[in-house]
Amino acid sequence: VRALALLTAVFLSLDLAYNGFAIGGVALSKVYTLALMFVAAFALDRLLSTLFTWYLKEIAPKTESTLDEEVLPLIQKVVRVLIYVLALMLILDNLGVQITPLLAGLGVASLAVALALQDSLGNFFSGVNLSVDRAIKKGDYISADVGGVEGTVHEVGWRSTKILTPSNNIMVVPNIKLAQNIVTNYSMPDMEIMHSGSIGVSYSSNPDKVCEAILFAINGAASKSQLICKDSQAAVRLDSFGESAMNFKFGYRVRDYMSRPMASD
Repeated sequence: VRALALLTAVFLSLDLAYNGFAIGGVALSKVYTLALMFVAAFALDRLLSTLFTWYLKEIAPKTESTLDEEVLPLIQKVVRVLIYVLALMLILDNLGVQITPLLAGLGVASLAVALALQDSLGNFFSGVNLSVDRAIKKGDYISADVGGVEGTVHEVGWRSTKILTPSNNIMVVPNIKLAQNIVTNYSMPDMEIMHSGSIGVSYSSNPDKVCEAILFAINGAASKSQLICKDSQAAVRLDSFGESAMNFKFGYRVRDYMSRPMASD
């Protein structure tokens, strides 16, 4: 606002005192217009910079992912460059400079850079998609159809996702690999998961009694174990007839995905 007021005061003073005043052969009104373009670019830069700073201080610390804190500074720099490049193009165009060759050169250079950074850009935008879509977040237990990926999400970065495997190792997976493959998130919509198993019994057994015995065993285990949910929603059914046994399938809810092996014991 101060720059706008100063420029307007100088323009009006010179225009009233020296009619037809020019700077380097450029009319005063055009100089004033070009100066206003630069002031507008500066004001837009300051406005967006303030919004980015506010988000990083007030919103980003409250999110579970650190992706926004890593990506926003880069986006801010890119936006600043674009604002001033656009302002420079407009100023040159108003001065009568042919900017078409310059735009063509910038387009070729941008294409070359994009091709050189194709993998990095792919991982970057895949990381943004994963963060915005909230498909996975820190602390989720996931598995993916890519290279035996399974474990707890340790960090979702701008280029890769770090996963803590059950063997207590960090697996670094490029974001584009997760974005292009099927990912199973065992922590969504909640931590509880249905665990299933099967058992075979003799053909001489009463199917109804077998179902009752399995349900009794599951409910008894739920009352003693913290791994099995109290409201386990246990279910049993006759699944198939084998060569020497009837096969029953049962299921019950456990606390989380990692509790399955211990709950089975």
